[in-house]
Amino acid sequence: MIRKKMLAAWSFGTALLIGSAVTFAQAPPPPPPPTMSEVNVTITPKDPPAPKPEVVVETSRPSNDYVWVAGYWDWRPTGWEWAAGRWEKPPAAQVRWVAAEYGHAEGGVRYIPGHWSSQKVYEVDASGKKTELKTQTTTEAKVKRER
Repeated sequence: MIRKKMLAAWSFGTALLIGSAVTFAQAPPPPPPPTMSEVNVTITPKDPPAPKPEVVVETSRPSNDYVWVAGYWDWRPTGWEWAAGRWEKPPAAQVRWVAAEYGHAEGGVRYIPGHWSSQKVYEVDASGKKTELKTQTTTEAKVKRER
């Protein structure tokens, strides 16, 4: 009797283990990374100050996964605040940093904050041919200028 119970428990445990292994082996791939959060466009009452000059110190790069995000003026409820340049690791694969944008608008300045984006950028010529543009990081652009 005890032997039958042990055999039944062993059989059940073995079946559970094999079933789990098969389930994990056939598991679907993980979901794609979450979509980037929305980007809010703000109309501010005054222009941002001139950009501050910054020096990129290449040796301070934490790893090859990080990109340099240049400093920019960020609009806050108290006014413009300087967001210093920094190394950042992209939050997901296939994303790029989009620098802050400022433009004149009725009633002030249209401000689009710097943000990560997974959108692709295309150049369209007069004939309608689309070519995807490779977006460079600030570091890549700097290296090309120095050559």
